[in-house]
Amino acid sequence: MQFKINNKTWEIKELDNTEFLELIKKISEEQNVQNEGFVFGFCDYASHSIYLNNYQCEEEKKATLTHELIHCWLWSHGASYTSYSEDAVCDTVSASYDFIHKIINNYF
Repeated sequence: MQFKINNKTWEIKELDNTEFLELIKKISEEQNVQNEGFVFGFCDYASHSIYLNNYQCEEEKKATLTHELIHCWLWSHGASYTSYSEDAVCDTVSASYDFIHKIINNYF
């Protein structure tokens, strides 16, 4: 499924567990970052893609997609910070709420 945010087209992709883990390994090596354990989903800013591991049940996929959409929203709005105050988290959630829930409802 594709969606737009800040005039950029993004895509949500589900991969089976094997494909998902291979992609995480490949991207981690390319970006020289360490994968710190099992991951249910990730947001790849370079390709404007959100990847979900389809090993999850639907409720976990919804929670994972919500999490990844917040990463997407933050990055697309230039708000990718390394630390947040409680008020900043509340502001971010309230500002992104409609966008995130619209995508979740359309996807599922």
